Amino acid sequence: MTAPPRARVLARSEHIVSRRNIDPDALKTLYRLHHAGFRAYLVGGGVRDLLLGRQPKDFDIGTDATPEEVLDLFRNSRVIGRRFPIVQVMFGRDRIFEVATFRALAEPEEETDPALTDQDTLEEEARLEAEADRLEGEDEDEERAQEADEEDADAEFDGERAAAGFAAALARDEAAVLAARARAALAAPPREPRSRRAYDRGRHLLEFADQRYGSPAEDAWRRDLTINGLFYDIADFCVIDYVGGLADLEAGLIRAIGDPDQRFLGDPVRMIRALRHAGRTGFRIEPATWAAIVCHREHLSECSKARVLEEFYRDLRGGAALPSLRLMREAGLLAAIVPALAEYLPPPAAEAAPAAPSALPLPWRRLALLDAAMTEGEDLSNGFLLALLFAFPLLEALHAREREDPQARVDFGRLAYRFLKPITARLGVARRDTEQLFLIALSQRRLARCLDGEPVPGFFRNKPYFGEAYRLFQLDAEARGLATPPLVFGRARRRARRRHRRRRSAAE
Repeated sequence: MTAPPRARVLARSEHIVSRRNIDPDALKTLYRLHHAGFRAYLVGGGVRDLLLGRQPKDFDIGTDATPEEVLDLFRNSRVIGRRFPIVQVMFGRDRIFEVATFRALAEPEEETDPALTDQDTLEEEARLEAEADRLEGEDEDEERAQEADEEDADAEFDGERAAAGFAAALARDEAAVLAARARAALAAPPREPRSRRAYDRGRHLLEFADQRYGSPAEDAWRRDLTINGLFYDIADFCVIDYVGGLADLEAGLIRAIGDPDQRFLGDPVRMIRALRHAGRTGFRIEPATWAAIVCHREHLSECSKARVLEEFYRDLRGGAALPSLRLMREAGLLAAIVPALAEYLPPPAAEAAPAAPSALPLPWRRLALLDAAMTEGEDLSNGFLLALLFAFPLLEALHAREREDPQARVDFGRLAYRFLKPITARLGVARRDTEQLFLIALSQRRLARCLDGEPVPGFFRNKPYFGEAYRLFQLDAEARGLATPPLVFGRARRRARRRHRRRRSAAE
């Protein structure tokens, strides 16, 4: 497969992209590369959103400068990724711009694994590797001690006692994983001290890199969708299209670059991205691309759990969770990722539009309200997003168990563990997010008493997860068409002090 010989170029007067809509720090990065004699392109989804008249969330940069040359130009930069190095230019903790060197198309005889020659896959793996390196340096003992203190404090009511038991069950399941990691660390060769590796800003990673750099056309041909293969040149402010993305933007079409079967087999995560972009933009999916998604949906189980989970979080945070998950359910991707969620979400009526959420089933109405909250800029944790999807099926299972035998004492912690553990293990959810999901979900039982006019224990408001638990309660009440009653807090119970027996002295 080769890149098209000619590119379609839109001059400055032929498009609506303006530098006023590009982040000033991203412009600084582009101009410094350009003034140093390198090509500097704004690439990917940022160009797509600017052409659609939207404000991009990310500004990724492509250049023909090597990672070593980018590091020399920017003192505020570091390298991430071992096989495919990406340079992160940092203007603050939350202001990071990724600069990637144009990649070359691999030779056909060298493509033993299509995923290894995939541009978007390699960039995604580089980001995940950087996140893993960051987490590796944290002090796990301090975190466990803090979690133990929280579990002791949470022992004041039955739901939080169940949370402590749930955390203990998770710890037992992770013991085998930690032991396996310890054995692998002993068997691996000694690593360079972390302080020395941090000092060189990641230059040590370049010796592992596959440095097959190429032209912008080759780099564009390696990407996932045509609408994501557009470039904006800072030198003359033109938009460059090597893959037919401009025509698909004008036609409102989601199309894979090249052969969709090969594209999705090389990286099945691209199927999730295709449906997410269709949900965000309202574009229709090209028939061959849709057929390839339906045909290869089962290959998602072969992908890294971390990558699939990250794409799932992006679907929920993108402001278009309702149309995205609707398409995922229709194409069968949701059943391949989380079968329990696919069974819980009913098929929405075909005539029910997102503009009329009252015509949707209750689970979809919650997603419509989540989209509205995200559009308004609300910041919600991973645990909250998971609780929005899985808390209410869990509560229905608990209520069903109570109805079977109203007089029996129900172990909510054990039931919740048996219900949630297969789901979170299949997704690869982090332990802290799993515990947050558990606490927020069980808190809905206590908050539901407000609907009957009963007070909430006073100590409950001081819990770190109370804000998000109450926010989920409000969102669910709004989805049901109920008015959220004012919270009435009861008196906080004081812990009874333990009476210590006086030690007898040796003389006694």
